[in-house]
Amino acid sequence: MRKHLLTIPCILLCFSLCLAQTPKTTIIQDNWDAAYLEGTRCGNFHSIVKEIIQPDGTKYFETRLEMQLMLKRYKSVVAMKMDTEMVEDQEGKIKSFRMIQHLDKGQAIQEGEVKDGKLWLKVPGVAEPRALNWNDKAIGVYKQEKLPLLMKAKPGTKFDYLNFEPSLMQTVRMQAELFPKEEVDFLETDKKNPAKATREKVGLMRYEVAPDKITIFGSALQLPKMVSWVGDDFIPRRSVMELPGIGNIFLYRTTKEFAQKDDGDLAVLPDIGLNTMITLDKKIRDVHHREEVTYQFKLESMEGASAFTVDGRQKLKKLEDGWFELKVLGNVGLEEKQPAKDFLDSSYFLESADAKVKELAAKAVGNETDELKKARKIERFVFDNMKGSSSVGFATAAQIAKDLQGDCRQHAMLMAAMCRAAGIPSRTALGLVYVEDSKTRTPQLGFHMWTEVYVQNAWVGMDATLGEGVVGPGHLKIADHNWHDQQTLAPLLPVIRVMGKVKIKVIEAK
Repeated sequence: MRKHLLTIPCILLCFSLCLAQTPKTTIIQDNWDAAYLEGTRCGNFHSIVKEIIQPDGTKYFETRLEMQLMLKRYKSVVAMKMDTEMVEDQEGKIKSFRMIQHLDKGQAIQEGEVKDGKLWLKVPGVAEPRALNWNDKAIGVYKQEKLPLLMKAKPGTKFDYLNFEPSLMQTVRMQAELFPKEEVDFLETDKKNPAKATREKVGLMRYEVAPDKITIFGSALQLPKMVSWVGDDFIPRRSVMELPGIGNIFLYRTTKEFAQKDDGDLAVLPDIGLNTMITLDKKIRDVHHREEVTYQFKLESMEGASAFTVDGRQKLKKLEDGWFELKVLGNVGLEEKQPAKDFLDSSYFLESADAKVKELAAKAVGNETDELKKARKIERFVFDNMKGSSSVGFATAAQIAKDLQGDCRQHAMLMAAMCRAAGIPSRTALGLVYVEDSKTRTPQLGFHMWTEVYVQNAWVGMDATLGEGVVGPGHLKIADHNWHDQQTLAPLLPVIRVMGKVKIKVIEAK
């Protein structure tokens, strides 16, 4: 009996110790923003900041940002959802992060922990984390928001800081500046009805944060700046960020009830696909089977030299007044020594080891042994079996293999994965493709993705959305990527260099 009696206080003691060791967590911020794209309601942002106090008194701050947007692409409305978490200490030093990109089906998760001066990145399917270089001067989101207040900023104050961008796995220097008050509109919520708000005018200071240029996959890229309008407490009442080539997304600080209202007329949303089409001055008959087409282009940023890939298929020449000549050859193989194993390995997005992907590859190839013919059979298989759809979000090759639907992105990703499953190195290419408007027959260039395969000691372009076994001079390449060690959509970013910024005309077609 005494033994059992002693057990009771032991249990109570252990329980009390467990309670004592539990961190104390307090929500110190819970903010909602209603999102508008060029005046049309398109979703919301939700940010939560938690103060976490450990048993030893150590304090951390966890910031979680949840983004939910509805965007229109080629007349289809597509949902975009992403969640980001970041933990920082009292000084603002980042301790860990987690980013979840919600794909069409499933999730792409990127997470890491800062320890011993390194960023330890967790790689899906790999037991041990991978160590990356880390800049200890990067500060977390909560500290960034507090900087103007800590610095007692006033109009004219300028400063900079280092921000870690999880979607790019890069540290970016941010240039901040505070401007005088100006009268702007914001949403005033009805105190009796939190789901109702009216637009009011108020004087707020403009706060601009502009990132320095970054280098991504060997090329310079300018990310858009964020502009906020803040009161004397430096809390943003409204913000705006640019979607290159599309327009501006405005965020208005409001209530949860109003932010979550589904009252936007999605039919009038700007169309990301159609609005970024580039109109040409003349048609090119049978462009995909031409020997060569010469274009001239000009970028608003005057940085045309890095806009398009320069290789054995695309040749660039600088002209006067900011114009460049781009000569694009027909289906020319780019000779190269055997590519790295990365172009053949299964990866997070190009899951060539997936059972369904392997099954489709075997079905497409059959008994064929010639690599070029195998690749063309795969291209044709994807062309014949995929159902075209612009309403499908980005997905992994394994998911595409199950659904067999999507646009050029899904066609290119599935073909690349199937080629790897068949033993053929592959990568995706990103750029522009020649099309004609279905109603007006106006010649245009639209943003596009296709596949490149390594056969007969050269890279050869193929396009599963066309199924013709060739990539002609109607394809203008901006970048390519093998998707090795990628759990984000960063390989799609190079199009920002030209999206909404380029003028192109046709000079000659042979």
